[in-house]
Amino acid sequence: MSDYIDQSSSLTVPTVTSDVVAEEFNHLAIDVERPDLNKNDADDQVLDSSISNCLSIVSADQSGSASLLFDGSKLMELSEGDTVYRFIKQTFVSKLGDLGAQVTVVAIHQNDYSSSSAKARAVAFQLYSEAVQKKGGSNTANVSYAWCATSKEEVPKIFSCGFNFSEKHENNGFFGCGVYFAPLNHPLESIVTAPVDNDGLRHMLLCRVILGKSELVSHGSEQSLPSSEQYDSGIDDLSSPRRYIIWSTHMNTHVLPEIVVSFRAPCFSRGEKDVKAAASTNSQENHW
Repeated sequence: MSDYIDQSSSLTVPTVTSDVVAEEFNHLAIDVERPDLNKNDADDQVLDSSISNCLSIVSADQSGSASLLFDGSKLMELSEGDTVYRFIKQTFVSKLGDLGAQVTVVAIHQNDYSSSSAKARAVAFQLYSEAVQKKGGSNTANVSYAWCATSKEEVPKIFSCGFNFSEKHENNGFFGCGVYFAPLNHPLESIVTAPVDNDGLRHMLLCRVILGKSELVSHGSEQSLPSSEQYDSGIDDLSSPRRYIIWSTHMNTHVLPEIVVSFRAPCFSRGEKDVKAAASTNSQENHW
């Protein structure tokens, strides 16, 4: 995407109104920049841009119905005929290669930003995006869409109150203490860790994350925050990252959850290594 966050429209938090929030949030959804780490990947650029624009349109239209799957949440269930529903489903399933044929998407929900706290978090996310951009002295805060697996019980809590690190992340300890995300084009890295609920469903969050300047984190690291002020997040590989690590100190300022995809996936009842091996074979054959 060629546009950047407009620093001239910075917010004054004490005087923010709901109209200002909606305007600023929709502006951010259009202007977020995909990660520099993937800047040579044309598919990532088009996909990220398309998702940003689609979600911006739906945020303005507020089309959908109250969630029945996540009781008490402020999530909006999208209908199967909705443009964003179709786009997210196609994006999600297609990036699983041949394994996608065994995945059944049951529901897709979107954050409707109807509560005061949700609006405040959207504003805070933009302010932190601008702060990271200014700190780095670059023209981008390096904001990207990314996947994160979670349980059904955690979904309403995350959208209502944010991430809670009292529940140990399943991958915690592999690359330090933080919330792990998978790049937009590689949902499998998160899917294999998604727990199954009582209805046989798994749930994936699609979030915007502020990556800023990322540093390499080694497997087995006990790191829990950036190693210096110049860094904002961690990655597992410099040339082809499969994990973004948002540190526990940043998890509720550098992450904005937007979508929940609920699905059935019998193929993932196999071991994680078997599933990844199958996906790796598909990747080499289909170049997805």
